Amino acid sequence: MLSLSPINKGLQPQDIQLSRWKDMLRRTQRIPPWLRKAERDPERFLKRDLFSKPFLRDSLYYGCCSNDGRSIKHWGGLFHSYILVDSLYDDNAIESWVKPFELRGYSCFFRAKVEVLSNDEMRSVWQEIASELKETPLITRGEPSRPNTPFEIAKTLHRENPKCASNAYICLLRRKSWEGYGRLHGPRLLSVVCLSGGAASHYFHFYNKNRIVPRGICLHNPGMGDWIFLYRTDGIFYNLFTRNKAGLPLLSVDRSPFPEYSHCFYEEPNNWRVPSLWMLNEKLRTKDQGGDREDRPIKLPPAQRHSLLFPSG
Repeated sequence: MLSLSPINKGLQPQDIQLSRWKDMLRRTQRIPPWLRKAERDPERFLKRDLFSKPFLRDSLYYGCCSNDGRSIKHWGGLFHSYILVDSLYDDNAIESWVKPFELRGYSCFFRAKVEVLSNDEMRSVWQEIASELKETPLITRGEPSRPNTPFEIAKTLHRENPKCASNAYICLLRRKSWEGYGRLHGPRLLSVVCLSGGAASHYFHFYNKNRIVPRGICLHNPGMGDWIFLYRTDGIFYNLFTRNKAGLPLLSVDRSPFPEYSHCFYEEPNNWRVPSLWMLNEKLRTKDQGGDREDRPIKLPPAQRHSLLFPSG
């Protein structure tokens, strides 16, 4: 079950400075307009804003999430929207195991289930991925990486998501301020969407094809010994992830297995329960992410560089 609890309980004196730094980070982002509108009219959100480009850009994308709610507990506010992806999600898992509608300190004011991709649509996505990666050396079966046929790539993607069709379980949540849960507990509003299916297929479908990137990525819990090679730079996910023409997410929650995230922005030593925060290497950031990269690299004096975390004005 996903859960939230007050983050400042039981702090030692040496942790106070880190706690203040994290609290400041969690208050840098305003509630996005689409989420404010969703509070007033959830049905409109379901019809118009769910999986829209603003919704996707504002989200943390967590592949193979299982029921790990630590990114919400510790980084809610830095992210107001969470897309949690796992092939194990189904009606029973959501109701009895994950329970995103029962986050501690929050009340769920809107729930819905919608089909995202049908069987035929998912197979079409696999064919697109297979066509794009067919000349790329990949590891798909525990053997040394090598070029795979489109059939082998599609077969691996099917193994990641044997149910083919995918559903979204949507929960919109409001903090229970009337029960004493204040700003330190988390943001006033949250959106949590659980996607049933494969991490690679959905990332390609939502982000690569739309040429956008999420604000953050998390791949901390691939499960089952990483049998789909989510952590490998010669795996399918990484090769799709780095081919996105819009670039890469600015932030990685928990240390990323990928070399593009080597700048640690926040970490609590010897406390694995609090996910660390890592930033995309500066030379890979777009101008919108506080870097210099646009279509071609542009050099700016450091004083003129802006930060997405601390926007000017």
